[in-house]
Amino acid sequence: MDGLGRELPSRSGKEGALAQNLLRETQGLADDVHELSHQLHSSTLQLGLEFALKSLCRTIERQKHIAIEFQSDRIDGLPEEIGLSMFRVAQEALNNAVRHGKPSQIKVSLRKQEKVLCMKVTDTGLGFDTANVSDGLGLISMQERLRFLGGTVVVNSQPGAGTEVNAELPLQESA
Repeated sequence: MDGLGRELPSRSGKEGALAQNLLRETQGLADDVHELSHQLHSSTLQLGLEFALKSLCRTIERQKHIAIEFQSDRIDGLPEEIGLSMFRVAQEALNNAVRHGKPSQIKVSLRKQEKVLCMKVTDTGLGFDTANVSDGLGLISMQERLRFLGGTVVVNSQPGAGTEVNAELPLQESA
């Protein structure tokens, strides 16, 4: 695209401008695909769920200019599927909060209670009526992801009162 823009004669201003527009749009798409591929397989998970969640929170905080507070117990040695599943639930909950709730603040907590890994994502956003959930797959995918491992996701929200996503996964052998 860049070469095409340079090869067009200088008097074809309209075509050159179109080529430059296409180049910018193509570069934007390439950047989006690059970021999406990193989200699909987060290399930070190799350093543990706690590290990956901190990194995710910092990235969203920086990109979206939303204050995110992260709290965690020291949690080491999680099976890979548990870490990945909780990370994906957090990712979806945070993205939903930013996209739909427009919060000024989000809190993410990760803790271990006996043999259960618990995560809570709470936002100060618009909230929604849980009886009228959209046709989107976000909430369903969070629930299905944890259900396969014997876990649960419960979403509490009310219009004007923010949203709370509670995820729990048993830490014994995968269900």
